[in-house]
Amino acid sequence: MEGALFYWFCWMFWIGVYFFMEKGKKRTTYSVLILCLLILASLEIQVFGHSISVGFILCLLIGYVLLTSVRLRNQFYFLVVSLILAFAGISFQLFEIFDPVIILFDRSWMLGLLYSALVLALVSDRTKRIPVFIVGACQGEIVITHFLQTIYVEQTIGHLLFFDAFVVTIFLLFIWYSFEVLTEMVSKKVLEKSQREVGV
Repeated sequence: MEGALFYWFCWMFWIGVYFFMEKGKKRTTYSVLILCLLILASLEIQVFGHSISVGFILCLLIGYVLLTSVRLRNQFYFLVVSLILAFAGISFQLFEIFDPVIILFDRSWMLGLLYSALVLALVSDRTKRIPVFIVGACQGEIVITHFLQTIYVEQTIGHLLFFDAFVVTIFLLFIWYSFEVLTEMVSKKVLEKSQREVGV
């Protein structure tokens, strides 16, 4: 069912943010954004003859705003990476149309794994991985939907199937981020313990 993963993961993210983050501006911002995305994802507006999800517009704006805080040189690099992600998503969906045999298991998880692998390989800055992914995935969605409409396949830009792969990728990136943080904490503890033993 389209959107099942999206709603399930979004509510899981919201519960994690609201009940496990420290009280403060960051927690409030994340909570409101997740709730807005849940509300707006299924709302559609017409822009230049294209049906587009309001939640999709929100995500694209968030991605652009988060990337404006980096230096100009890094912005150019992140733009290139976002284009790579866009073309990867477009290629996957075209292969899915012309050769459905490549879908070995759920498409949302396959696309999420593809996006996650590319982001982790190309973006070393942890804080910029999700914004780069958001911009790349959204740009790819715009292009592939426009292409499909040229061959008379009506599709909303930012439909729920897109959001399924979207939240799966964010979940996978969060899991990897948690693994990196945990590894660093363990390494730090081991180093401190070895230093104390040497000092003794």
